[in-house]
Amino acid sequence: LVPGILIDLGSRITLESSYRVRSEPERGLNIRHNKPGPRVRSFRGITAEYERAYIALRGIRWKVKLGRDYLHWGNGREEGLLVSRTAGSLDHLTASVSMGRFKLSAVHAVLDPGFPRYLAGHRLTIGFPRGIYLGLGETVLYTGRGLDFTYLMPLGFYYINQFNEGGDDNVLWALDWKIPLRRGLILYGEFLVDDFQYERNPPAPDRVGVNLTGEALLTFGAIEVELLAGYTYIDIYTYAHRDSLFTRYVTGNGDPCSNSLIGSSLGPDADRWNFRAAVPVHPRIVVTVRGSITRGGDGEDLREWYRGMDPDPPFPSGNIVREKKISLDSTVDLGKGSVLRAGGGWRRISGGSDNEDRTDGFAYLELVLDL
Repeated sequence: LVPGILIDLGSRITLESSYRVRSEPERGLNIRHNKPGPRVRSFRGITAEYERAYIALRGIRWKVKLGRDYLHWGNGREEGLLVSRTAGSLDHLTASVSMGRFKLSAVHAVLDPGFPRYLAGHRLTIGFPRGIYLGLGETVLYTGRGLDFTYLMPLGFYYINQFNEGGDDNVLWALDWKIPLRRGLILYGEFLVDDFQYERNPPAPDRVGVNLTGEALLTFGAIEVELLAGYTYIDIYTYAHRDSLFTRYVTGNGDPCSNSLIGSSLGPDADRWNFRAAVPVHPRIVVTVRGSITRGGDGEDLREWYRGMDPDPPFPSGNIVREKKISLDSTVDLGKGSVLRAGGGWRRISGGSDNEDRTDGFAYLELVLDL
């Protein structure tokens, strides 16, 4: 259940506020009075999260938003390597300005008010002929102090600022792109750099990630079929960071078990193949088949690298966990913004330290009413 309020105060101001209420059997963190997340406490299996609340002001070439909302950078549908919707909603201030083919965006987010933890970022997107887009992004995560004005200025270079003025903050860069090859076929992706060794003596690991995805729209008479295939690779030690303030590239309190990565939820020392096919079987009904193959090594725990350790371990490292997942979903458009969704599938998990091999089934039914 997602009760929400959206108010459009004319052509330049928007207010939105919404909650996400969930009812599940009590088990694990969902047992009464436990806190499944930093913003959530469970009561008899019911949890409610203050998901979204913001005010947005916009003009012809600019937009400013203050409050709590999801962030997403890059050309992927849901997940990016630098800033991703899968991290959950963040308390932040964002601003953007468009100048012809160029768009400059900036964000400053408060991740944990109890233990000061901040995320700052800026991104420049460039539009080229034939619908080609290129994005350059930089983020920095820092803790232990208040608002840092060296990171608030969108035209500054975070790496230079933290090298000259700051401490050992965690700076990451990303290059993303979208290239329409022909009508109905698009390639997009992202290349993430957490650390790149321009000096190889003494040796140290590169910390990089890459996502490559292709989408196609095929027409068979009156039926249009959407196809997607993608691959994501994130090297070991990526997103991890060592300093005296325990900075890690995760949301909230820095606990990766209860908070998703600000970047890809896949995490380091892992890779994943994604597949999807969507077919409209009726003007109001779409059936979608999804599949994924994932591998994860011991480095998924955000461990840090220290001098003397192997700078280039096997990928994935240690005890490898493999997951295969397939699902079938259907979406029914009920009209006027209301939607009925239903689906199910199975996944198989094998490997790991205990060499487990199990198969799980799942199913869901969701009704969204726009009143």
